[in-house]
Amino acid sequence: MSGGNQVNSKAQSAFTLMYKVVFGTIAMIVITMIFMGLVSLVYSYKGNVLQDPEQVTADTIAYRFTHSSDCFAYINTAEQTVTPSIDITKFNTDQLNVCYPVTGEKDYEKYNFKLILKSSGQEIKSANYYEAPDFTLYYTIPVHENDAWTKDTITIYVQKPFKDKPLNGRVNP
Repeated sequence: MSGGNQVNSKAQSAFTLMYKVVFGTIAMIVITMIFMGLVSLVYSYKGNVLQDPEQVTADTIAYRFTHSSDCFAYINTAEQTVTPSIDITKFNTDQLNVCYPVTGEKDYEKYNFKLILKSSGQEIKSANYYEAPDFTLYYTIPVHENDAWTKDTITIYVQKPFKDKPLNGRVNP
């Protein structure tokens, strides 16, 4: 009967070996799929971030609107601090032209903007904005008005620079 135990032992070791091979194969497939998924996520994220460098440039310029005392940011004169926000008294075309001047001969070659505060509906735009937005930025931002603070959404329509001068205020075809 010792021969039967030997066959049973061989079958058991073959089953154990087959179990290890099948488990190892499945584990390698799963690990490979996870790795490929992570690589895909990294490349798609990198692609989304770097997809439109013009949007990054426009976003950086738009950042100035709400964070610079030369633009629309509220200045606390008592503490000499600048709060990233919109001071409603500064939200006008004259201040926009000081903050981001686009009144020169070739300023159609710069980014141009139209800014709208959602709750009040106030709208301002740069001198060479021709109602031809290429993309839109949205920010929720504190607004200072009459010594009170509220939250509002500012919508910034961005017009990329034109290569040629627009004709009669319209975009060249």
